[in-house]
Amino acid sequence: MRREAHVGHRATPFVALAATLGALWSPPGAEAQARSYHVEAFHSTIEVAEDGSIDVREQITFRFDGRFNGVFRTIPVEYRTPQGFRYHLYLDVEDVTDEGGSTLRYEESREGNYRKVKIWVPGAVDTSRTVTIRYTSPNALRFFEGGDDAEFSDPHDELYWNVTGDEWEVPIHSASAVVELPAGVTGLRAAAFTGGYGSRERAASIDTLDSGFYFETTRVLGFREGLTIAVAWDPGVVRRPAFVRKAGWFLGANWILLFPVVVTALMGWLWHTRGRDPELRSIMPHYEPPEHLAPAEVGTLVDNKPDTRDVVATLVDLAVRGYLRIEEVDKNRIHEFFTGAEYRFVRTRDAPEWTGLHDHERELLRGLFGGGGISSEVMLSDLENEFYKHLDDIKKGVFRRLMDLGLYHKRPDKVKGLYLTVGGAVAVGGFVLLQFAGLLSAAVSPTSMVVAVVGSAL
Repeated sequence: MRREAHVGHRATPFVALAATLGALWSPPGAEAQARSYHVEAFHSTIEVAEDGSIDVREQITFRFDGRFNGVFRTIPVEYRTPQGFRYHLYLDVEDVTDEGGSTLRYEESREGNYRKVKIWVPGAVDTSRTVTIRYTSPNALRFFEGGDDAEFSDPHDELYWNVTGDEWEVPIHSASAVVELPAGVTGLRAAAFTGGYGSRERAASIDTLDSGFYFETTRVLGFREGLTIAVAWDPGVVRRPAFVRKAGWFLGANWILLFPVVVTALMGWLWHTRGRDPELRSIMPHYEPPEHLAPAEVGTLVDNKPDTRDVVATLVDLAVRGYLRIEEVDKNRIHEFFTGAEYRFVRTRDAPEWTGLHDHERELLRGLFGGGGISSEVMLSDLENEFYKHLDDIKKGVFRRLMDLGLYHKRPDKVKGLYLTVGGAVAVGGFVLLQFAGLLSAAVSPTSMVVAVVGSAL
């Protein structure tokens, strides 16, 4: 009984096995120039199991004119979905045999998005030879809940299969396929398409079997033409994969999406061990500053950076400790209104007496009175274009002191700057990748945000 197709053709199938023999390999020399081959018959038997896997047995008969050593069987296993995700077709080659059932030597390799099977065919000289390839796949079926498939609005299960592929450079005189479904399936629908990639031609017959369909082309398939079949049935008999298994397949093909998860976990661990503030405890009032910390060091611990207030506090502290004297210089009120108050700093201890000071304190005095303390006094206005040159060394001295005390493992400004730089670089890279690879940028963008935000809190 013949049944008309009800499953529409897809120009970009989600799962399509392109059965492509990219090339035939043979010994070099003048003999190779007189060779030719074509496919006399390509028959595929596809058994759909109740657990959702399929078992494929392909019998391909070649006509060799000239001497050949064997064939290459190239199967695409990587696809891109309309959403930009990757789909990986998992398959295992079980065996390769000749027409007599004898095992043929073969080797498998991965080349880009393809699985390539190299098959040795003994005696392939001016003769016909049949090669049978059997392989299985656990994730070749598609499952629709209704409304998410362009062809059907009702829930259904589906096998969409590119039987021969559409990249052949030689004719295929006859192509056929049998799809065997588990007993008890209902709502069977089938379609067959022929021609080049994206073709809607239906030069194939469809016969209904007890539990499946038989497909056969009605014309010779030419250059880069193939046979594609589609079979749909009501859900309920074939088990749909569990969520965990589907998630495993998805993440296996789109492992880059795990990148932000791993980075988030790592940054969370860093924040927990390095950046988290200690738990609040009972606060005891202290009426004196810590004896072992200078004012600039205390100020830096408050906001993780030595700023102008900390430098001024150090200046006042040194005056209190007798290293200098700060004197306000009398000016007329009009001049003071426009320029502000003027101060004189008078050195009260010579440079050799600075040895007991911390690095940042000595650097501050050098900034005021010169490297060897050669000036005994200096006006504030004279420091306007000179003192700033010493600020970086003063800050370094403060951080060095705090790290020596074990209060910092590393300079917080450097750590924060590093993470912000890395996060920014990743963000820029993600923007660039967005133009070429949406999936990769989808993983990179949240990663950059996590690195920048958490890193700035460390």
